[in-house]
Amino acid sequence: MFEVLAILTTLLFAAFFSGSEIAFVTANRLRLEVFERKKIFGSKLANYFIRHIDQTLTTTLVGNNLAHTVYVTLMVASLERLFGERSLVLHTLIASVIVLLAGEVIPKLILRELADYAVIIIAPVLRLTRFVLFPVIWISELISRAILWLFGTKDGNLEQFFRKQDFEILLRENVPIGAAQAKDAEIISNVFVLSDIRVRESMVPRTDIEGLEKTLPMKEVYKRFAESGYSKMAVYEESIDNIIGVAFVHDLFTKPKTLSGIVRKVMFVPETKKSAELLREFTQSGESVAIVVDEFGGTAGLVTAEDLIEELVGDIQDEFDSDEEVCKALSDDTYLISGRINIDTVNEKFALGIAKSDYETMGGFVLSRIGRIPQQGEIITIDDFIITVAKSSRTKIDVIKLQVSRPLPA
Repeated sequence: MFEVLAILTTLLFAAFFSGSEIAFVTANRLRLEVFERKKIFGSKLANYFIRHIDQTLTTTLVGNNLAHTVYVTLMVASLERLFGERSLVLHTLIASVIVLLAGEVIPKLILRELADYAVIIIAPVLRLTRFVLFPVIWISELISRAILWLFGTKDGNLEQFFRKQDFEILLRENVPIGAAQAKDAEIISNVFVLSDIRVRESMVPRTDIEGLEKTLPMKEVYKRFAESGYSKMAVYEESIDNIIGVAFVHDLFTKPKTLSGIVRKVMFVPETKKSAELLREFTQSGESVAIVVDEFGGTAGLVTAEDLIEELVGDIQDEFDSDEEVCKALSDDTYLISGRINIDTVNEKFALGIAKSDYETMGGFVLSRIGRIPQQGEIITIDDFIITVAKSSRTKIDVIKLQVSRPLPA
C-alpha cells in the first residue's frame, strides 16, 4: 500500500512541475498585473516568477527530473515484483507511457487553459520547492549561466513583461458589449494591426498621385488645387518618378510668383517600412506627408498622416472627400465596390470569402485572374462571382459590380 501511495505521489509531483512550466510560459502577464494590483493572494509571487522566468524553468526542470527518476525507479521495481524480472524492457515501457500521459501531456493541456489562475496557486508551492531543493537548483542555475556565457548569451529577465498577445487576449475576452465600447476596442485592436502592416498597404498608389510639374504656371497651380480639393500635392521635375518636394495649399495665400517658391522638402520612405514607425516619425518631425519608393528607387505612392490614422479609427471624411471608394450592398447578393478597396475590408463587411494572394485590392484581384485590364461594361466570371466592370480606364479598374452566384454562409 505504501509503495502504491509513493508511486502516485511522485506521479502527481511530475504532473505538477510539468504543468507549472507551461502555465508560467503561457500566462497572461497583463491580467496577473491586474490581479496583483487588486491584491489577490499569490499574484505578487506569480508575477515574480514570470519576471524571473529563468528561475522558474530551472525549478520546474529540477523538480520534474527528480519526480520522474523516483517514479520510474519505484514503478519498475513494483512491476518486477508482480510479474518477475524477465520483462524489464516491457516494465520500463509501461512506466514511461503512464508518466508521459499522466505526468506530461494531460497536465500541460489542462494548465495551459487555466494558466492565468493556476500560476497563483502554483507560485507558493514553487517557492517552497526552491527552498527545499535550493542546493541542486543553485548548482543547475550556475551551470546554465556558465554554458550561456560560453556561447556569448546574456542570461537575465524577460526583455518585456507585457507581450502584444497579452493585450489582444485581454481585450478580446473582457471588452464590454456596446457600440461605444466596441468602437474603442476596435481602435485598440487596430493599434496592434498597425504595428504589423507596411506603408504600401496604406499609401495612395503612384497612378492616383495628383502631382504638379515644377515649371507649371501659378495660374494652373491654383486651378489644379481647386479642382482636386487636396490640401497638399507632390511636386515633380520631368516625371512623377523624380519628386522634388510637396506644395501646401495654404502657402498659396502668400501669393508666390513661382511654384518653386513654396516647394517644401518631403520625406522618402521604402514601401516595406512599418506604418507604426512612419506614424511615429511624423509625430516627432512634425511632417505629415511622405513619398513611398520601391526597391528600384521609383515612386510607388504617397502616404499622409491621415492615411495612417485612418488605419486606426476608420475613414476620415472631410468636405473635399468624394465617394469614389464605394463599398456597399445593392441587394442580398450584389455589391458595388471600388477597385481600390482592400479585400480584407470587403470580406469583413460582407463575408464573401474572396481569396487573397499577391494583391491587396479588389482591382488587383480581378487583374491577377484575367491578366489584363478589362473594358468598361465587360462581364467576367471569377470563381463564384459574376463581375461587371462599372468604371475603368486604360490603366486601372475604378468600380465593379460583384454578384455572388452561390449561397452565402449563414
